[in-house]
Amino acid sequence: MERSALEELEQSLKTKKKKRKRSLLLLLLLLLLIAGGIVAWRFWPQPKSQYELDADALAGFLSTHTQEEIEEELNRIIDKGRFNISINPTVTVQPDGMANFMIENVPANHYWMQVTIYYQDTDGTERELYRSGMIQQGYFIEDAEITGDMPSPGTYNARAVFRAVQPESDEEIGQSVATMVVQVLE
Repeated sequence: MERSALEELEQSLKTKKKKRKRSLLLLLLLLLLIAGGIVAWRFWPQPKSQYELDADALAGFLSTHTQEEIEEELNRIIDKGRFNISINPTVTVQPDGMANFMIENVPANHYWMQVTIYYQDTDGTERELYRSGMIQQGYFIEDAEITGDMPSPGTYNARAVFRAVQPESDEEIGQSVATMVVQVLE
């Protein structure tokens, strides 16, 4: 009887070893399939997107365009990138905080603008005097109340930062800076 119990134990161990081998082989096969899939996915030629750049396209203009047509197109591109700024070079701030900024976004601009004016305090610190909202082309701000801290009476060097903003996306396209003087009255 002891012999059959021993044989059963040996049989049980053999069965467990076979199951373990089978499980390991299946796991190894699964790992190989996954690795093969990754390799195939990375190196298999992908279909071109309809928005992918064409490798055959060349930069420039077709030779069929005249010199005048080329110059006209280049001038159009330059005009679109231009950003005209207009502001009072000597802003006067009244004791009540009203100032004559005279900021204008001319109709010829292609972008909205946002203007922030900074003045240099007597201790050399740059402080914000005024921040506009978005100004569309063809609109202006003549007089407005300062939005920053009221400086002490006196004359200050200042700069206005004009931010060009794409109307459709609110994306900042670029900046221009104008130097100016701010006079604060008593």
